[in-house]
Amino acid sequence: MMQEMIQAGLPPKIGYVFVSLFQIIPQITQQTSTIVDAQRSRGLKTKGSLITRFKAFLPLISPIIMSSFMSSKERTIALEVRGFSCNNQKTFIKPFKPSKYNTLFLCACLIVIIASIIYALLHNLGYIAWQLFI
Repeated sequence: MMQEMIQAGLPPKIGYVFVSLFQIIPQITQQTSTIVDAQRSRGLKTKGSLITRFKAFLPLISPIIMSSFMSSKERTIALEVRGFSCNNQKTFIKPFKPSKYNTLFLCACLIVIIASIIYALLHNLGYIAWQLFI
């Protein structure tokens, strides 16, 4: 996906940010569940009222943030070693040629995003579009 974004004219750093979001979120979720399981095995009570659960998860924030910093540092080193910030023109084995299906898919995604934003705005104002006509 990043290769197509770069070939379409986006800077590599923006492409990496977009792609890394899809990689980092599941990784943080997995790290969080691992840390919670480890703390449960040590006797942490995660059941009960909302206040009890909040107090139980408050000490877990620090290990989650620290592990995220460590993994981002590892990613930074890996990117530097691979020459990510190199200013030379990159070449690709298989050039990206957008087809009519790519354009159709992008238009469909744009329509869905716009419809979702309109629905969210109408819903947050207390109105749903079909209620306006009733």
